[in-house]
Amino acid sequence: MSNWIQKYNQGTPSKAQNLEEQDDFDLFMEMSEFDQPVDVDAAWNKLHTQLVPKRSVTPLLLRIAAVLVVLFGLGYAVTQNIDTKAPATLSEVISSDQLQEVVLPDGSVITLAKNSQIQYDETSFPEKRAVNLKGEAYFEVTKGSVPFIITSASGKVTVLGTSFNLNTRKGLQLLVTSGTVRVETEQDKRMVYKGQQASATNQGSIRVATAPNMNLLGWKTGQFKFENEPLDQVLPLLERYYQVKISTNKSIRQCRITAEFDETPLENVVDIISTILNAKSHISGDNIKFSGKGCN
Repeated sequence: MSNWIQKYNQGTPSKAQNLEEQDDFDLFMEMSEFDQPVDVDAAWNKLHTQLVPKRSVTPLLLRIAAVLVVLFGLGYAVTQNIDTKAPATLSEVISSDQLQEVVLPDGSVITLAKNSQIQYDETSFPEKRAVNLKGEAYFEVTKGSVPFIITSASGKVTVLGTSFNLNTRKGLQLLVTSGTVRVETEQDKRMVYKGQQASATNQGSIRVATAPNMNLLGWKTGQFKFENEPLDQVLPLLERYYQVKISTNKSIRQCRITAEFDETPLENVVDIISTILNAKSHISGDNIKFSGKGCN
């Protein structure tokens, strides 16, 4: 090619030379296209782009969709196994040195005796009217289609709508003032009606009496009526109402008394009993002691 250029630059060539060397010129022009430097990397990248097909996004989308389906399924399974019930809201009411009245969510009213307590679940109470009692309480249960259940260490009481007194301090003592009550222990089960009294021992047997002792309500009403009652049965009722400890000497323990009290002050009660028994009394704080020679 350099020889051809030299000849071309020496002068104007003849026609023959032009014709003869035309092929050389054409060849020169073709070769001149390859006389430029070649970028190997760029050429390879261009070739690779043409040979390798573009990656389809469809498989990628399918994989993403599959992962989402799995995650959704796991989430649904977890939520189905979670307990969706509202957490229990346990309410506890404790009475100490005074009576306490409690109104339940269904409108039932409980009067707690001193040093007593109840527990119930506010959340489930409309569907399950259940109360746990420790001590003594008077119940005025609102009528409803759902049974009202009271549990204690000594037994279980079930009603629909009634009023009654329940003492669970020693065994179980029940006094029904209206309606019907079912009382149960592990060994026995009885129906108790208005005007009846039931008691259950720690062994589980239930005894029903048709002549109830209304003095069992004295802790709530302050009213007591004793007719020739043994002193050892009178004093526990007075102790519970006045929140005192009463003791006697052996000689007067089996004496009987007849008396009525209606929210009578404690000092007056002590004086009346001392007069009936012809005994001496001594009061020291919450402790009261009677002593005498015996019954006349």
